[in-house]
Amino acid sequence: MPRFEAQRRHEPFYDLAVGAMSVWVALRFRLRVSGIGHIPGAGPVILAPNHVSNEDPVVLGAVARRARRRLRAVAIEGLFTRPVLGSILRATRQIPIDRERARPALEAARAALTAGEALLLYPEGAVARGQPTRARAGVGILALETGAPIVPVTSAGVEPRGEGARWRRPASVVVGPPVDLSPWRDDRRRSAAREIAEAVHEAIRAQLPSARALAAAA
Repeated sequence: MPRFEAQRRHEPFYDLAVGAMSVWVALRFRLRVSGIGHIPGAGPVILAPNHVSNEDPVVLGAVARRARRRLRAVAIEGLFTRPVLGSILRATRQIPIDRERARPALEAARAALTAGEALLLYPEGAVARGQPTRARAGVGILALETGAPIVPVTSAGVEPRGEGARWRRPASVVVGPPVDLSPWRDDRRRSAAREIAEAVHEAIRAQLPSARALAAAA
């Protein structure tokens, strides 16, 4: 099936990078994962997580590896100009986004989904520093344009702890069932994408008690 050709592509550098990340995650956290079966083994999917730390994309890359999926993450454009990190992001085909001009990133994300890939897209767009945030419409736009399912993902325990925070601290990732998008099928209203984004955001927040309990038991 040509639709899923990109998912089967041999990408040794990605596999090496995420393998190293997985080792780092194992040293950094006592990670427990729930609901990993909600990540489909093939085909387009949008993983929509909460963004609590600069470390959680690394954790989620390791989790996706357990599900035998490669992630194409939408990441702030400035990260791609950093030494070493930028080279890794470009070599692993991650997607840069300029917040003032998001359309090129959305087009690249749509192409990844059309190719049957797994897309990592934070509805909040940036790390939430303990303040209430609104979901951005991009996740809804992509779901409407591609028909890809949206899987809410909630992390706990990976938040910054400051200097001296102990290694191998408890953390968790809860992967929920796909958000029900049936109310917006064939919806042509301009507000539909925003409503989907808010529904996804609420699904992520609803999983937070379970994520915290799972981390506490790690």
